[in-house]
Order: sequence, then C-alpha cells, then structure tokens
Amino acid sequence: MAECARTKMLLVDDATMFRHFLKDALCARFPGVEVLEAGSVAEGYRCVKEHQPRLVLLDVSLPDGNGLALARRIRDELPEVVVCICTLHDEPEYRQAAAESGAACFICKQGDVWNEAEHLVSAAFEGANGDRGRGWDTALRH
Repeated sequence: MAECARTKMLLVDDATMFRHFLKDALCARFPGVEVLEAGSVAEGYRCVKEHQPRLVLLDVSLPDGNGLALARRIRDELPEVVVCICTLHDEPEYRQAAAESGAACFICKQGDVWNEAEHLVSAAFEGANGDRGRGWDTALRH
C-alpha cells in the first residue's frame, strides 16, 4: 500500500448529513488523517481502488447495493484495507453477516457512534510507521 494511503480513511454512507458530521468531527480530532467520502457502493469501490485507504467505515444499506457485498469485495481484492460496518441495523444477523463479509468490526449508529469511531480511528492511525497501532486488536470487536 502506498505510504500516503496510511493516513487515509473512507466513509461510505448515503446519509449525507451523517457523513459530513462524522467527517468534520474526525478531521477536527485527527488532523493528520484525510477523510474521504462516498455515498454509494459504486463510488465507495472506486474510491477504495483509487486511494487504498487504511480504514473504511461502511454502511449496509446503500442506494445501489449492499455494503456487506462491498466489504467482501474489498477483503478479497485489498485485504490490507480494514473495513468496519457502521449501520442502524443492530440485530445479531447483521453482526454475523458483517463478520462473514470480512468486516473487522461493527458500529451501531444508534449507539455512541462518535466514541466508537474515535477509538477505532485512533487505534488505526496511531502506528504511523506502518504497523496498525498498539490498540488495534482491542479496537476491532464485533
């Protein structure tokens, strides 16, 4: 993965206001991390292929397809990119499907999204020399 990609992450969500809120908050908290945005599966896939971000926060329900299918595709084509599912659907079957898709973790939007995302991004980017950071394994939980 390119050196510059280590400081990039991608938000894939069709809820524009949610995406902008999370991007603004993450950019303020992590000024060294470039936060990219996409509103659909196609746009998200294109962005992942072009920028190869270190981390992708991915919604399940997108206007042109299923985020879980995109998670599988990312896992198969770019296994070094870490995907976290971030959705309103907090049912056990969604958590299971997320795990089966290759997602490293699951964040429910009805919970404390900001603290979960902050913890995840902090763990993902604290190791600037290419490792995944000391807190990475404990941050990735389903």
